[in-house]
Amino acid sequence: MGPEEGREFLQERIASFARLVFAISAGFFVAGSLLTAAARLRPLVRGFPADPSSLFQLAPCLVFLVMALATRRAGLPIAVLRTIDAAGTILGCWLVLLMAVNLPIPLRRDLMAVPPLLATLLYRAAIVPSGMTRTISISAAAVAPVPLATYAVYPREPSGVAPAAVFAINAGWNLLLRD
Repeated sequence: MGPEEGREFLQERIASFARLVFAISAGFFVAGSLLTAAARLRPLVRGFPADPSSLFQLAPCLVFLVMALATRRAGLPIAVLRTIDAAGTILGCWLVLLMAVNLPIPLRRDLMAVPPLLATLLYRAAIVPSGMTRTISISAAAVAPVPLATYAVYPREPSGVAPAAVFAINAGWNLLLRD
């Protein structure tokens, strides 16, 4: 495979990853919005849930949509493709974390971000061709704020476990969950 074919393949794979994650994220957003509206769980603004967690749930959808649309343009240079891949993945994951910590539930909101973060990073690792170092770097940057979010959110939640211990546990999980 020549350089042009390699670039086209990378562009196609980033677009496929972005479309997949957009479709899944948008599906969860629509389902959550319908359930919220039907159960009247939160106030609606013109029939739309406008609380912080809903808006932060919509934001990663838009990030992955922009990634998919940006990669439709033919002939993007490798450097641009890598920037779209890294920046979009990291920003999308950070927004998922912000959605989770803003959920109006009494559970460990910081841990509610782990399944979608793990799925997103696993999809990326499986779909987008990239070296081990690049994959690990993007994944580490994407989950780096999780222990900080835990430390910020956890002290407000009753449990009897010291926030510093939870921070350390989450930091350990982040090391284990890297690709």
